[in-house]
Amino acid sequence: MKTLGSFAVPMISDIAKKWAEMRRISLTLLVTTFAALFSAAAIADQRFDRFVADFWPTAKASGISSSTYRSVFTGMDPDPDTLRLMEKQSEFVKPVWDYLDSAVSEARVTRGRELLTEYDTVLRNVEARYGVDREAVLAIWGMETNYGGFMGKHNVIRALATLAYAAPRRTKFWRSELVKALSIVQAGHVRFSDMEGSWAGAMGHTQFMPSSWEAYAADYDGDGRRDI
Repeated sequence: MKTLGSFAVPMISDIAKKWAEMRRISLTLLVTTFAALFSAAAIADQRFDRFVADFWPTAKASGISSSTYRSVFTGMDPDPDTLRLMEKQSEFVKPVWDYLDSAVSEARVTRGRELLTEYDTVLRNVEARYGVDREAVLAIWGMETNYGGFMGKHNVIRALATLAYAAPRRTKFWRSELVKALSIVQAGHVRFSDMEGSWAGAMGHTQFMPSSWEAYAADYDGDGRRDI
């Protein structure tokens, strides 16, 4: 320590040593944290890989081919958003009237009236062919995806596989939906890479689960594909 007037000033070398020690400690903590995170991720991926291997006999028994199974699951890891969002559905965490006020907004009603006119011919054909009121079709379309404005950003099969693998409830349901989703891809209705939907596996303009797709989806334009 050198003295300058009445002030004690540390040597530059002392400051440098303390700075180097702080950097060393920070770097050690950073490396340790990343190592722990990578280790946890690696363990999770290994468990998911085991789930995929163990689920194959179930898929095979339901008619899924090994080529379809491999093409879908090769390189897949769990969807980190799916379980994070599972308990945060707005209809369950908001008071009912707050939820309805946002869901049935004036803007959404106005847009529905516009689309009722724009798609009048198609909607009348749907009503005549399938017996579903065109207003009901529009209401479901508007509620589920804001008329196709947002249909989800998750791969449906990855989301369902994540839930079938790790969800604490309804395991049988998620596994059944996963098999049905695989069958949709195998039959060529939708490509795996295009199968986007919600964190819980609901897909398309109407947010059908695969079982609902199986029961209700229709090939309206006659091209051999039930693409919702």
